[in-house]
Amino acid sequence: MLLIKEESKTTDAFQTALSNLESKHSMTVFKDSKLCMEQLKEGSSLATPMVFFNLNDDGYKSLSEIVSIRNDKQNKNLSIVVYDPKAALCDEDTFIAGANIYIKKSGDATTLKKVLKKVINMD
Repeated sequence: MLLIKEESKTTDAFQTALSNLESKHSMTVFKDSKLCMEQLKEGSSLATPMVFFNLNDDGYKSLSEIVSIRNDKQNKNLSIVVYDPKAALCDEDTFIAGANIYIKKSGDATTLKKVLKKVINMD
């Protein structure tokens, strides 16, 4: 799993929720999407190929990066989860670009844990 977000509160919330799931999945956190894209292009194998994009950072930039990931054949099985704490930016274009799942990131750790469990099991 890869999480792209500069804000440490979001990263901490995801890491806490995932650690409480008692999952064997690890999470790699990137400060920005450029670093994540470089990692994906290197072709390193991911145990659970899933990327979390925060649409609230820069929705249009995220959409172009999702398209870029989808255009790379080695990432065709990568699950792309988009999230937005405000639930205001997700629209049809997000899924046309190639996102698989949209979640509203809850500030509540228990709710986030339930949502992430469903997302991971859905993969």
